[in-house]
Amino acid sequence: MKPNQMIGLLLSLIIVSDLFAQLPDTNQVICYDNNQMMITCPLPGEDFYGQDACYQINPQSFTKLDDQGNTLPDTAEAWAMVKDNITGLIWEEKHAFDGYADYSNPNDADNQYSWYQSHEENKGTYNDNQHTEAFITDLNRNQFGGFNDWRLPDIKELVSIMDLSLHRPTIDWHYFQNLQLASYWSSTGDAHEPVKSWYVNFSTGSTYSSDQSKLYFVRAVRGNKKVNNSQYLVDNHDNTITDTLTGLMWLAPSSELAVSWSDAISYCEHLDIEGYADWRLPNAKELMSIVDYQQYSPAINTEFFPNVFSSEYWTSTTCVGQYFMAAWGVSFKEGILRSIVKGKKRRVIAVRGGQPVFEKQLYIKTPQSATQWRVGETMPISWDSADISGMIQISMSRKGGKPGSFDIISESTENDGSFDWIVESPKSFNCVLKITSLTDPEYATTQGLFSIHQLYIPKQTSLEDSIAYVSFTTDDIDANPCDLSISTSFSNEDLIQQINILPYTDSCRNRMLEIIPKSQMNGRSDITIWVKYQNDLLVSSTFQLDVLPVNDCPSFTASNENISVVRDNNVQVIENWAKDINAGPLNESYQALEFMINCDYLENFVVPPVISPQTGTLKFQTKDTFVGTIPLNISLKDSGGDTNNGCNSTQPISVNIEVFNCKLEILTKNSDLFARPFELVYTPFYEKKLISKHVKHHHIP
Repeated sequence: MKPNQMIGLLLSLIIVSDLFAQLPDTNQVICYDNNQMMITCPLPGEDFYGQDACYQINPQSFTKLDDQGNTLPDTAEAWAMVKDNITGLIWEEKHAFDGYADYSNPNDADNQYSWYQSHEENKGTYNDNQHTEAFITDLNRNQFGGFNDWRLPDIKELVSIMDLSLHRPTIDWHYFQNLQLASYWSSTGDAHEPVKSWYVNFSTGSTYSSDQSKLYFVRAVRGNKKVNNSQYLVDNHDNTITDTLTGLMWLAPSSELAVSWSDAISYCEHLDIEGYADWRLPNAKELMSIVDYQQYSPAINTEFFPNVFSSEYWTSTTCVGQYFMAAWGVSFKEGILRSIVKGKKRRVIAVRGGQPVFEKQLYIKTPQSATQWRVGETMPISWDSADISGMIQISMSRKGGKPGSFDIISESTENDGSFDWIVESPKSFNCVLKITSLTDPEYATTQGLFSIHQLYIPKQTSLEDSIAYVSFTTDDIDANPCDLSISTSFSNEDLIQQINILPYTDSCRNRMLEIIPKSQMNGRSDITIWVKYQNDLLVSSTFQLDVLPVNDCPSFTASNENISVVRDNNVQVIENWAKDINAGPLNESYQALEFMINCDYLENFVVPPVISPQTGTLKFQTKDTFVGTIPLNISLKDSGGDTNNGCNSTQPISVNIEVFNCKLEILTKNSDLFARPFELVYTPFYEKKLISKHVKHHHIP
């Protein structure tokens, strides 16, 4: 175990979260009518305006990576991983798509696994080690792509890579090749039936839960895992809810309205509530984002959405390729994404936020929605100028973009696509940026929602097997600090054991986190602090904790430290001389091993001693003229290095090789006084045997 680590810091602002929007677009760019016929996308006010293709928000974008994580051109014909440029997640690419499973190769596209997670209360089905946890363990042991933090994706992460403009498969095959038109496991358990877990069918696009003993395909992911969206919800106390994780604002439903798909679109487009007139029907991925898979009937946080029923709700996304006229809907009884005939009546939830993409219009690149910024730091504002000449105006709303709520950041600046702004108070969860062309105001654009906070935690580092302590203060929070409730969450359950909020000693304002990692584990986790007053979220801050690896000593057991052999002209082979050879704990099993042998008398060897790290076999040959004892110092070294006071070698052990000039002659009972010489040789397990070696007959006078 390494010593505990103290990380002291003063927290007063908020860090910029990773610059990745949380929800990629569904990629649906074609508009449809009620009869599933493709139509020209309508203009505002026309029938069917407001369906999915009318709003291109965070268009999907992927990058191919080689087996070391290096970027490849889009034309590459072979790649090992795929990076989602919107979420920042990196996905495993499958290979060997030939109809034959090969469980010795975890990247084989034909392998199917049962669902099993040993850290869950309901572990699942072991299936003779052909299960999801064994698959992930193999990837990490082999350091696939140079990484050892692969994991099973949750259901929302799997949904994020679906391309709902396609059917069979509902994913972009240009990047995700070798994909089965079948079901893929997620890490998400079923809140109602613990023996089941959730999966995505990439043939149809539907999501369901199934018994964990079923054999489904698996695709691994790496990257920071976000905790349940419910933690990020903010009640604006005006019948609207802001999800700071996705940058979306939701209108809490107040009626039991049930309408057809086209009427649902029209209803949302004509809403003018709480000062906002840009409500719309959410697309499939947006509506899935507020499902709480830890809840059941309804599968949503009822504290914020008390009037959402265990019913099906419309999305704006058409089911492409269906033989019947259908759109996607979400059942909030359990969280299923399924197709529903457009003529049926279903319930409605409205949403706003994000930045639609239109031709010949300014487009804000940064800040992205759902990002978080701290007072005093520089916000790089960038945009696509759309070849519009003249000057532009930049303004900011802290009230979600309500008319009349925008404050001028820059009255007039060049339309050159770049402007730096020093972030100012006050804080808000509902920031919206607006850029307006002073010559062509109709080409204005807005981007939001993002946050400006006043609680800042920089990136932290700790060491494997060390407890990290992080101190912070609540001086800048507008409430009595003694009345605040503070909670935490973390994204990497495989890394973090628990986080304790230690009692304050001198003042309610000064707090400290005690972060305890799991034994022998290293990696990265997002850690979020939630500060609430009377159940209202005042501020949250997410920071990264990197637990750096500390190499553990390799180990082995020597069968015998005194080796006796008879002088001859042969190479001595002692099988299994070294036993129980390992590089350390399981997460270091990928390391290369080498036996180091130090000897001051190498001139007495024809073949110097060498030990195989795979089998433990010792080989050597002494000169045929040598008789005596040769001392050796033997240690085992791994490739993990000694960074951070790590250990990469065993303590040397002393081994003696004793060479005898020994011939034992035994008379036989035959009349010729026939004799056969014998040798005294070493065999494992501390045994010495007389082994006959047939040689030319000698007559003893």
